[in-house]
Amino acid sequence: MALGGSVFLFGTLGDDGLPDGTLTSLWSQVAGPGTVAFAEPDQLATLATPSAQGTYTLRLTGDDGALQAHDELQLTVTAARAITLLSPNGGVAWSVGATELIRWDTVAVNDVALHYSIDDGATWFPIAYTVDTVSTPEWWGSYPWEVPDTPSSSCRVRVVEYNATAPEDQSDAPFAIVRWWWLSLCRVDRGRPRLAAARGRAGTARVAGAAAQAPDRAELEQLGDRATERAVRGSLGH
Repeated sequence: MALGGSVFLFGTLGDDGLPDGTLTSLWSQVAGPGTVAFAEPDQLATLATPSAQGTYTLRLTGDDGALQAHDELQLTVTAARAITLLSPNGGVAWSVGATELIRWDTVAVNDVALHYSIDDGATWFPIAYTVDTVSTPEWWGSYPWEVPDTPSSSCRVRVVEYNATAPEDQSDAPFAIVRWWWLSLCRVDRGRPRLAAARGRAGTARVAGAAAQAPDRAELEQLGDRATERAVRGSLGH
């Protein structure tokens, strides 16, 4: 069993009816790395909850008032199942159409599903229905995702155990999916052609190293005079 859960125990007792037909039972722990809590230790059927991983020896004792007998079993407790999303974990901007790696770690989990959200986790869309250590070992722990054309600044990724609701983990904070634009300008300065290229996110502008809030407010100081700036504004529809 996995740590953090409980196991159902069920035992049987037999008696010859002597001395008076009274028979009692008791569950107890003989050995183990931690403690075991029995929900009803004086019942033949009970739940046992261990506190640490490892191997435990449990005992069921029967007592008729004159004689006692017992039997034992071993219970092995493995590490608790866990998933930790490593990337994206918030604060990054991923470009539409780019291939980015979704990375995660797991404990005692070998099959996961991947989802993404563009509204801060209110709704989720599938990325991969199942990624496992057997059929897709090349993707285990690091899945190449082609970023969809769904721009948003409130994106998250979630990794959850396949066909289950837990364990799961998601981005600690929102990240952005963005579209990028390209702008190339050329002017002749005293007979010498000069070329500048710009790359920016939707709603921003970066031109020859200068940034602005929107393309129509771009500061093109490195490209020349006001006439050049007006020409660029015209080419952007302003």
